[in-house]
Amino acid sequence: MFYTIFFYIIIAILSTQSRDRRQTLKAVFTFAAIYMSLRYNYPSDYPAYQNYFNLANQSGYQYSEADHMEYGWYLLNRLFSPFGYYVFVAFCSCVFAYGLYVVTEAIVPKAYIPLVALGMFAMGSFEILMSAQRQLIAAGVALIAYRKLIYQRMKGFRSLFSTRTLLFFAIIIVCSYFHKAAIFLVIIPFMYLIPKKSFLVILGLAIIAVLLQLYGNTYLVDFFEQLQEETGEYSYMTFTGEYSGTVSFLQASMWIFQFACVVVVYSKYSYNDDEKVIMLISMLSILIIMAGFSLGQFARLAHFIYMYTFLSIAIISQKFRGTSFYQPYIYINWAWVIWNMLKVFSIPRGTLYEYKLLLFNL
Repeated sequence: MFYTIFFYIIIAILSTQSRDRRQTLKAVFTFAAIYMSLRYNYPSDYPAYQNYFNLANQSGYQYSEADHMEYGWYLLNRLFSPFGYYVFVAFCSCVFAYGLYVVTEAIVPKAYIPLVALGMFAMGSFEILMSAQRQLIAAGVALIAYRKLIYQRMKGFRSLFSTRTLLFFAIIIVCSYFHKAAIFLVIIPFMYLIPKKSFLVILGLAIIAVLLQLYGNTYLVDFFEQLQEETGEYSYMTFTGEYSGTVSFLQASMWIFQFACVVVVYSKYSYNDDEKVIMLISMLSILIIMAGFSLGQFARLAHFIYMYTFLSIAIISQKFRGTSFYQPYIYINWAWVIWNMLKVFSIPRGTLYEYKLLLFNL
């Protein structure tokens, strides 16, 4: 608990110190990379990934799908065999931190860095990604690929066949060899083709959101149970124990609030194509989380893109600036972030959910 509180305090200080926006972001995400790299036996899946690292690098071991690890992840474990598991964790952590840096540096103005950075790090998705290291490296690489290859470069349908976009698709396919679910990120370039202020888009997303709230616990669960019977797969989708009973009224209300604010800006304000796509990805993330209220494991897809919600908060804040919406929107989001940060005090001491420093456990 102490280390996580210290982490929040340092991030808050770093995000407000320098007048230079880029230097501020470099300091914030460098410290985040250090924090993530120096963890030991944290979070909950850390021991399982360490055991697999040791197994994959045993003499005579041959890759098997029965170990529930993708082949690309196996190869990456083998690649880092000479350096050890702790270096491997640091590598994955630094890739993800750099991914967060490059997208934040492109989008977030100086005034909103504290809110966006603390929001990203206080969300449960951040801890889950540190735990699920396959998703961590896949999400980090995908963020870098988006910023370097797609952002500010999509100029219509023909851009889908440009060298940069095809390279983006290839990188996402590689990411899917670290974690299969990463393949859904190939939709990002196609989002640039969605019209701005489209009534059909707004109506469709609103209907999906309402249906997920009303019928997610019945029809969605039944659908995956039927799919499981027919294919023998997706059994994990109907396992809700991980999330069951943990979704509070406040959590659900905040996601609905964020969704509604994105819809307002999408339908009423002016924005460029990149801002449009970031808002659409944010809405997709929220819809996946809403589905996760019924199917806990389905929500894991949102971990790949949860950071876009906070990027969209920066965009929405700029659009609301000078209107009566601005201050309430900022205050509500700060209250949400602080509420998420305060959850650290409920973490059981001495468990896998409490941050432990590597330096004191070697």
